[in-house]
Amino acid sequence: MAASVICRSVRGAGAGGGGGDPFDEASARAAAALEDGHASERFARMIEAQGGDPRVTEDPASILPRAPLVLPLLSDRAAS
Repeated sequence: MAASVICRSVRGAGAGGGGGDPFDEASARAAAALEDGHASERFARMIEAQGGDPRVTEDPASILPRAPLVLPLLSDRAAS
């Protein structure tokens, strides 16, 4: 799910280059980077460069603080 959202975002941003359809090419490059781990590695380096813990990309639940209170939010109707 997240990968398809990212690929659509990249496609919508027009991050293309080269011949052919730049949007399709950008989407394909984003999908490849997500699948082979390059996107996660780059994100970890960005986090570290800003003083954060790059391990958050691998195991966010062990790094990020938890909310002291979590309440379920239920809808009164089905999605449309």
